Amino acid sequence: MLKQYQSHKIVFISFLASVILVFFYVRPLNSPFSPIISGDGFGYYAYLPAKYIYNDTDLKFDWFNEVYGKHYLTKFERADDNFLVVYKGKKINKYYPGLSMLWLPFFKTAHLLAEPLGYKADGFSFPYQAAIALASLIYLLIGLFYLRKLLLLVEPQQYWLSALIPIFLFYGSWLYKYATVFNSLTHVYSFSIITLFIYHALKFILKEKEFHVLIYSVLFLVIAVSIRPLNLISAFVIVPFIKSDYLKIKTVFRNFQIKHISALLLILLFFYNHFNTQFTQTNSFFADSYSNERFYLSNPKLLEVLFSFNAGLFIYCPLFIFVILFLLNKGKRKTGLFLILFLLGIIYLYASWWYWPITTRALIDYYSVFSILILYGVVELSKRIQLFTLFVSLIFAAHFQLKNYQLSHEILDGNLTYFELFKKNYFQIKKVNQYVVPPQTILDSVAFLENLESYPPTLKVTNPYSGKVSGLLDSVINFTKALHFQPPLFLKKSGIKKVRISFMGNFKDSAQFAQLYLYLYDKENKEVSAYPFYINDAVVANSWTLYEFGHEFTEEELLKTDHITWFIWKNGGLGEIWFDDLKTEFLLCDKSYEIVK
Repeated sequence: MLKQYQSHKIVFISFLASVILVFFYVRPLNSPFSPIISGDGFGYYAYLPAKYIYNDTDLKFDWFNEVYGKHYLTKFERADDNFLVVYKGKKINKYYPGLSMLWLPFFKTAHLLAEPLGYKADGFSFPYQAAIALASLIYLLIGLFYLRKLLLLVEPQQYWLSALIPIFLFYGSWLYKYATVFNSLTHVYSFSIITLFIYHALKFILKEKEFHVLIYSVLFLVIAVSIRPLNLISAFVIVPFIKSDYLKIKTVFRNFQIKHISALLLILLFFYNHFNTQFTQTNSFFADSYSNERFYLSNPKLLEVLFSFNAGLFIYCPLFIFVILFLLNKGKRKTGLFLILFLLGIIYLYASWWYWPITTRALIDYYSVFSILILYGVVELSKRIQLFTLFVSLIFAAHFQLKNYQLSHEILDGNLTYFELFKKNYFQIKKVNQYVVPPQTILDSVAFLENLESYPPTLKVTNPYSGKVSGLLDSVINFTKALHFQPPLFLKKSGIKKVRISFMGNFKDSAQFAQLYLYLYDKENKEVSAYPFYINDAVVANSWTLYEFGHEFTEEELLKTDHITWFIWKNGGLGEIWFDDLKTEFLLCDKSYEIVK
C-alpha cells in the first residue's frame, strides 16, 4: 500500500511539473499580439490600478484609455468600452471585483518591482502582465492539487484514479486552453476556488466537524461569489452529502480558536470589497451590472452546447462522456444523480444566455463535479476495463489537443464549423486559408469560374491544376488579370450577404509572399471599400492548394456598390506562383449559424 501511495504521489507531482513546463512553453509573457491582461480581464483587473495607482476612488476609469494606448496594438475608439457599460445613465465597470482581490498580492509585488526593473509603474507594463500570468498558474496548481484531495475524500484509497483524473481533465478539456492562454478570465480561478469550497465543505460533512474546516468552506464560497455571483449555485453540490445528524452546532463552535479570526476577517474583507465596489458605482448593493445582457430561458441552445461541431462539449471534450458511468456505482447512484441534475441545470442556464457559447468556458468552473462523477463510475470497473478506459482517455486527450490546436490556428472556426469541415480537416495541422460558410445557411448563390483556358498566352504555364493551362506570376509578371463582377439581384433580399473568392495556387521554390485585393466600386468607378488579404501565413510550397477568402457586405456598403474587382499580387521575392480556377461566389445566407442575433 505504501509503495502504491508513493507511486501515486510521484505521478501526480510529475504531472504538476508538466503543467508548469507546458505553461511557460505555450504562454509568452510579453507578446504584444497576445497580452496577458485582455478582453474581459480588463474589467476584472482595472480595480487594482484604479485604487493603488490612479487614486480613482469613484471608479470612473477615465485614466484607462491613455494607458491602454501605450501598451496595446489593437486600437479602439474607446478602449474602456471593453468593460464599461451604461447603468442608469452612468458608466460603470460591469465586472465584479472578487478576482482583483485574488490578484492583489501579485499586483503589489509587480508594482514594487516595476520601476527598479526599468518598467513604467502604470499597471500594464511587463511586470504586471507577468504577475497575472503567474497568478493564473499558481491558482491552477492549487485547484489541481485540491481536486486530487477532493477525489480521495469522496473515494478513499483510490490513489491512482485520484491522480489520473486531474491529468486527463487538464490535458483533455478546455481547462488547458483557459489556463495557458486566457489568464485574466475568471474560469481557472473559479475552478480552483469552487474546488476548494467543495473539498472543505465535504471534509467538514464527511470527516472533520471542526470549526476551521467549516469557516474555510464559507470563505471559499464567498470568494467564488465575489468573482461571479452566479457561482453561489455551487453551494448545491454539497446537498446530497448532508446527513440529518451531520451538524452539532455546539460541538462545532466549541472548537473556535483565536487563529480562526483571520479567516473570518478575510470573509468580511471580501464582503466589504464586493458591496463597497457595487455601491460606489451604482448606489446599490445588488445592482445588475449585466442589465443589457440576459438569459433566454425559453430558448436554450442545448443541442448546440453539447453536440455542435463548432462548440459541442462532447465533440471537443469526449472525456466527459465518462460521467454517465456513475450509474454503475449503486452506492453512489443517488448522489451521482443529484450531481448530474445539478450539471444539467448549469448547462441549461448557460445555454440560455444570449451568448450561449460561453457555456464552453463557464462549465470549467464546475469541472470538479464532473470529476467526482467520473470517479464514481470508473471505480466500479474491473482492472482490465479501467486500463481500457485509460487508453481511451489518452485518445480523448489527444483528440482535444488536436482540436484546440486547429481552433487556435484557424483550421477550424469556433463559430462556423460544420460536420463536413470538421471531418475534412480532422487531421489537418497546417494553417489553411478558408472562408467558412456552412452550406445549410445558404439561401441563394451564384458562382463564376475563370479556368484560364483563354488567358493571354504570355501569362500561362503548361502545368495546370485543371484543363490545359494555368496562370503564372514571377519576378516579371506579378499581377493577375483583374476580375470584375456585379453583385446579383438576390443580394437585395433580406439575409446575410457575402462574397467568397478563391483560387488554386502552387507556390514554387522560394515564392512565399502574395496578396489578394478585393475592391468595391460605385457606378462612377469610385472606390467604396478595399480589402487586402495576406496569403503568406498559409503558403504550401510546391503543391496545388486551395486559397479562399471572403467578405460580408454591410447594407450601406452594398447599396453603394455597383461592381467588385479582385486580383492577386506577387509582391516581390524569388520563385514562381502558378494559379488556376479563380472562383467568385456571391452568397445570400440565413442567420441560423449566427450566435449573436
